[in-house]
Amino acid sequence: MNLKVENKEKLQGEFLTQTQDERNTGILKAWLPFWVRNAFENYPHIMKEAATQHMSLENLKGTEKGPAVVIGSGPSLNETAPLLGKWKGAVFTSGSNALVATRWGHQPEYICVFDAGDTMYPKLFGYDWEGSTLLCNPSITPYILKNWKWKKYYYLMRHHGVQWFDEILPLAFGDFLRFPYQAPPCIRIGVSNAGCTVNNAIQLAHYIGYDPIFLIGVDFGYPYDANGKPMERCTRWVKSFGEWKDVGIEETHDRKLHMSDNGILTTEEQIEYKNAMMTVYKLDKPQLFDCSNGIITELPKVDFKEVVEKNGKGFEKLYRTSEEIERVYMEYEDRRKVLQAKRNADRSGENAITEIKRVVSGNSGKTESVGD
Repeated sequence: MNLKVENKEKLQGEFLTQTQDERNTGILKAWLPFWVRNAFENYPHIMKEAATQHMSLENLKGTEKGPAVVIGSGPSLNETAPLLGKWKGAVFTSGSNALVATRWGHQPEYICVFDAGDTMYPKLFGYDWEGSTLLCNPSITPYILKNWKWKKYYYLMRHHGVQWFDEILPLAFGDFLRFPYQAPPCIRIGVSNAGCTVNNAIQLAHYIGYDPIFLIGVDFGYPYDANGKPMERCTRWVKSFGEWKDVGIEETHDRKLHMSDNGILTTEEQIEYKNAMMTVYKLDKPQLFDCSNGIITELPKVDFKEVVEKNGKGFEKLYRTSEEIERVYMEYEDRRKVLQAKRNADRSGENAITEIKRVVSGNSGKTESVGD
């Protein structure tokens, strides 16, 4: 992916050019066939497992389990990952980053897989994951679900307003009354599809009982290096003949670039991930801290080195109340609507101030005053 930009002023701001309904329709059109196919193929295997094991996510639920780290794939992970070897709390990671954490001395306690695609399989298998727990749903690729030999817990993917998720999956995997004399196969917990594995992991960590939660490598964009060049993603690692090998940066696809609110290059896809993360933040209200170097400006910022030294403790003064989290979310939404309105006005030739006031009418006076 070529991130060279000639004229940053012409880049769109931090908002989605499509409505949320349009985005959801596109996602469903692309992925629903895979989710359905995988769930059908995985059903017999899950029922067989459930005959002897309690594998629903609520069996992990507890309170005050302590701090946890959630790992993303942004380039700033190259700076923070080497500190993981001294981290004593839990680590939640995607399948693609499980080896990154392991390379730096901390095999993840939880590996989160919710994608239906097969790309995670070669990044996980051929390694011993004893001590790690897979958190997944019935619609992941059968290659992983059937070949995972270690601990595993299930939840149902939720996509509200879609019959497959609202009715069919709960009936298929949640009807434990048909198995009264066996360990219940019922998967009672639903986790909303929040765009990316990081947001999925935040929900899972908070539900299980971890707090506070620290984000590393969650850039949602391309922060600049010391030479002013935008960086793409974190370095990937594999282990071959007992030696760790740097396999470089995973190639990304060319996408239209946007400029984030804090001047970092990003894409519409990653803006959507941030938007979904903010929704999770509002709904679940975890004590969420950002140790990354990307486009997130709404969360308390802390130095991951300090987090590791303190083992995630001593940050209580930065904790937010439910009301404060709601306020931060609304300010973010107001700002996003203003940017969207400006862009809409540019496209239609309308007066920008008129368009802004119409779109964000009813918002806080501070937001409505933008552009006046």
